[in-house]
Amino acid sequence: MIIKKIKLNNFKNFEGEHIFEFSKTNIIQGENGSGKSTLAVDSLLFALFGYSEQTLEKLLTRWSNSNTCLVTVEIDDYIITREYPTKVTIIKDKEELKFTTNREAQSYLNDIFGDVTQFKKFRMIDNSKGINILEEGKTALKKTLLSFNQDLLNNIRERLLKKKRDREIWNKDKAVIYSLYPSEKRLNLIKSKLTEIRDSFYNIEREINELLREYNGYINKQGQLENRKETVKWQRDQLLQTTECYACKQLLQENIKNKLLTEKNEETMTLNDNLKENLEILKETQEIIEQHKIVKEKIRNRSLKLTELSRKLEARIKQKDYKYTEKDILIMKKSITELDNFYSYYIAEWVKVLEPIINSIISKINFSIKFIYDKDFDIKLYKNEQEYDYKDLSTGQKLILSIAFKLALLLEKNKTGIVIADEGFSSLDNPNLKFVLDFFKDTPFQLFAIIHRLETIPEGVKEIKL
Repeated sequence: MIIKKIKLNNFKNFEGEHIFEFSKTNIIQGENGSGKSTLAVDSLLFALFGYSEQTLEKLLTRWSNSNTCLVTVEIDDYIITREYPTKVTIIKDKEELKFTTNREAQSYLNDIFGDVTQFKKFRMIDNSKGINILEEGKTALKKTLLSFNQDLLNNIRERLLKKKRDREIWNKDKAVIYSLYPSEKRLNLIKSKLTEIRDSFYNIEREINELLREYNGYINKQGQLENRKETVKWQRDQLLQTTECYACKQLLQENIKNKLLTEKNEETMTLNDNLKENLEILKETQEIIEQHKIVKEKIRNRSLKLTELSRKLEARIKQKDYKYTEKDILIMKKSITELDNFYSYYIAEWVKVLEPIINSIISKINFSIKFIYDKDFDIKLYKNEQEYDYKDLSTGQKLILSIAFKLALLLEKNKTGIVIADEGFSSLDNPNLKFVLDFFKDTPFQLFAIIHRLETIPEGVKEIKL
């Protein structure tokens, strides 16, 4: 995974198009805000994983009128272009690969480069976006070592767990044997009847809901009739008690007043008839609803009984598959335990392989390391035959040890490619910085080192000034 070129177009603080070419060991320098981290970190996380610590729309150059931005990365035989908001293009050996979805394309990239968590953890050195493995403590470090090897035995363990689950499901020692004849024909008839009953249940439920809507409509009508009756009663009382019109307050002639009283009496009689009729409909509708609910409950009980019978009959038919015993389950459990024990042994032996790789690096600062992996996990550091704790190291020494540890993990797994130090080398003095830069020139890793300022650039190191 050697990066040859990165092209930025309206990406963060790079307005317009900017093209950068890289060597094996690269120093990126510039003032604060010049885009060092954007070039070395943000562009790669976006192009390879579609990842950004900010919301994606903030990747657009704020000074540009464009509504899109893109990053193109040339890595080995690949040209990968990620364009905001959604498009990703992958070209291999000058031929564009076809994917049905962006998720499928991302899965393809993850198979090649790992996922973003692995990238940040193992390819980024001592910065806020990466993870310093050795600073996480012994328990977290042990988990990291296990996770780095988890694919090795996980498939075997998953197969054993599946076998164990199957044996637990089809354990005849704990099976409940039902006294039903295992008839497939009878089961099919029951399921067919269940379908009919459920259809009937949904139909009557729908009828009940329609009746309830009608019932509520009659309730509303009852309220309206009663309100109107009260209004008419008040109007009639006003006509009887005064000679003025209840509406316009003008004096009423006797004949007009009598006519109005007659109209109010007739309307009252009509309202009483309507109220009586509406109450009868309400009572009748309520009775029908209650009858429907009784039928619905009978159908539901019938459905529950047939469902339970169907379940038992299915279980009885399947009981021919109950062929395992408690002993079979115990064998699977023991197999998983033995595998886990082997896994622990494998890790204990595997960390021994890391020791010489790490020691070949930290020997330059006169340190050596030894892993202790027994019931507990520990790291021993030695200098001039004297034992040190990790916390006794200087900041620069811790950084070199962290670099050695990450590179050893990658090398042991036959992984090479990019390593990024986002101003993570700032704690190194000039001799140790020169040592690290020289060391990377002799490894199969490409280095992006972000350094605020370095007066003398070592030979063979490419400088990119922003």
